[in-house]
Amino acid sequence: MQEQQQQQQQQQHRRQQQQQQQQQQEQEERQEQQQKKQKQKQQQQQRQQQQRQQQQKQQQDDTKDIQAAAKTAEATAATASTAAAAAPNAAAAAGGIAAQQQQHKQQQQQQQQERQQQQQQRQQQQQEQNHENKTISSSSNNRSSSSNNSSSSSNNSSSSSNNSSSSNNSSSSSSSSNSSSSRRNKKKKKKVVAVVVVVVMVVVVVLLVLVLVLVVVVVVLLLLLQLLVLVLLLLVLVMLLLLLLLLLLLLLLFLLLLQQQQQQQQQQQQQQHHHHHQPHHQQQQQQHHQQHHQHQQQQQQQQQRVVVSLQQQQQQQQQQQQQQQQQQQQQQQQQQEEEKVDMALGQWEQ
Repeated sequence: MQEQQQQQQQQQHRRQQQQQQQQQQEQEERQEQQQKKQKQKQQQQQRQQQQRQQQQKQQQDDTKDIQAAAKTAEATAATASTAAAAAPNAAAAAGGIAAQQQQHKQQQQQQQQERQQQQQQRQQQQQEQNHENKTISSSSNNRSSSSNNSSSSSNNSSSSSNNSSSSNNSSSSSSSSNSSSSRRNKKKKKKVVAVVVVVVMVVVVVLLVLVLVLVVVVVVLLLLLQLLVLVLLLLVLVMLLLLLLLLLLLLLLFLLLLQQQQQQQQQQQQQQHHHHHQPHHQQQQQQHHQQHHQHQQQQQQQQQRVVVSLQQQQQQQQQQQQQQQQQQQQQQQQQQEEEKVDMALGQWEQ
């Protein structure tokens, strides 16, 4: 009996030891789990704080970049507005030049008509002289029928006079045809030069506007990508291009003024040498010239309308850019307020 009791006591003692060991193990495991959870919470809080700090830095950098982009966009918009303001002036100058050229062309055409009329009058006079010479030669032939020698001499003289008059007529007609062809060629060349100059000026103005719009878009994109160095280089290149284009416009205007002065001098010289004779059929030609002038004025008005539409498009783009900037600023303010609220909640939880 005593042995059984001892065995039972030993078994109970062992059970107690096992229970104590299990309890200790469970407590240790619980402590370890609690420690792990605390460490994880601390790590998460540290990560959240780091992320918030990084976001704040990024937002601050973004705000700085956006402000710089807004300043550059305003500067480019100012340059675009100045270029757009200069465009109608250039178009008006081109229109005035074209009108002056039309007047010069009308005057030249009138002078050519007067010259042609003078040539026709000369030809008529020569034909009358030839007819008179023929009548005189025929009468002399009838009178000198008695003497063959005298008749032959008179016939020879009349034939020589006819030959001389015909040679004069041919020389005058060839000189007049050459002069008229040369004048026509000069007129055609002047017309082509004037049209090319106007087209070049319009193309230059359109290219200026397109370059400015593209530059604004590229600058905004680069600012969003945080490439300030490339933005500065682009701005420098754009300024250089604008200067070159302005120099080209000035050179074209200077060349046009020189051509006008030369044409005026030529016209003054021609007017000093020739008198003005305006017949009845010139009125129809003047009406035709007036219609042509009206058509060119309509074309100039269409060009001005195109310039005005381009200016309106630029203004709309500027307004859209300002609205986008305002929206971005509002979004940034909302983000900052949300971040402040999150920070306050995190501090309160801690």
